Amino acid sequence: MRHFRFVLGTFVLFVVAHPLIAATYYVGSCRVGAFTTISGALAAVPAGSTIDVCPGTYNEQVHIQQSVTLQGIASGIFAQPVIGSPATGLTATTTSDFGDILPYQVWVDNTSGPVNLTDITVDGSGNGVASGPCASVGYVVGIFYQNSSGTVNHVTTRNQQGNGCGVGIWLEGGSTNPTVTVTNSSIHDNDYTGINAETNALTPELTTIIKGNYANSTNYAMAIYYGTTNTVTSNSVSSGFIGFATTGGLGSFSSNTVMDSYYGIAAGGQMSITSNKVINSYQAAIVSNTSNELIQSNSIMKASVGISFTCTADNNVNHNSITDVSTGLDQVPVSVTSVNSYFDVATIRSQGSC
Repeated sequence: MRHFRFVLGTFVLFVVAHPLIAATYYVGSCRVGAFTTISGALAAVPAGSTIDVCPGTYNEQVHIQQSVTLQGIASGIFAQPVIGSPATGLTATTTSDFGDILPYQVWVDNTSGPVNLTDITVDGSGNGVASGPCASVGYVVGIFYQNSSGTVNHVTTRNQQGNGCGVGIWLEGGSTNPTVTVTNSSIHDNDYTGINAETNALTPELTTIIKGNYANSTNYAMAIYYGTTNTVTSNSVSSGFIGFATTGGLGSFSSNTVMDSYYGIAAGGQMSITSNKVINSYQAAIVSNTSNELIQSNSIMKASVGISFTCTADNNVNHNSITDVSTGLDQVPVSVTSVNSYFDVATIRSQGSC
């Protein structure tokens, strides 16, 4: 009997001291015993866990440093978990690999495993970041993936704005060559860039899959830079300046709809631009800035200029349908051959200042 008591006491001590295991944990008021904050849950649960977030608003800056699934859940008639700005504004910051100051809302920080964000809204209202040059006051970022892999699915980022430097989702590569998928998400009401993908390397250190999203922004709806390999497809984008811009990125931009932008697509990298619809561009629907950009089978409707070559000899611009524009092809070098279809076009081709 005495031996039994010893074994039982030892067992109880083991259970009490045993750490949490990777499982599903809860945040919010819809579950008894749940964590009260997302940050509190992240600090307590082991890597590989799932954190279900009840409907409600969580005014905190979320710093993720391990593999985790963070997902919103429905409760009763409610299904809107929101990560908002703290009452004091965004006070914690990090920096990009270019040294940009980033007051973040959700920072996925060099994790060794994937971080998946699902069914969460990230609202930048009340971020408290002062106006001024972006380099000095910082870019307000809704979600920042830094050298980390994962999936962003059914997520809304909104209201990353107020200082002219707001970014909905910022994807940054690094030494681990991460892959990030952004899908079925709504990115809007930011005052700089909707989705931003970059590295500080010339060779690829980031793979992105950006599919089936809506992105709207004051400046760039989507911007792709050097050191990235990208598959961007089936998105709807619009912007006050450029709908989609690429500089040095690899991959493809296909089957997207670009609407109501000053410039629809600014093609300056090595991404193929194919089978997109570009509608109601106030200046040029597509701008070609490199001689090897594949720009084919796009449908252009209503623009001042269909495709501007910017005096670049790109012979890979063919089989596009251009409708209801003043000038079909503009600033085209004499040596360029470009075969397209034209409908209701005042001037098919202009050499412009070339």
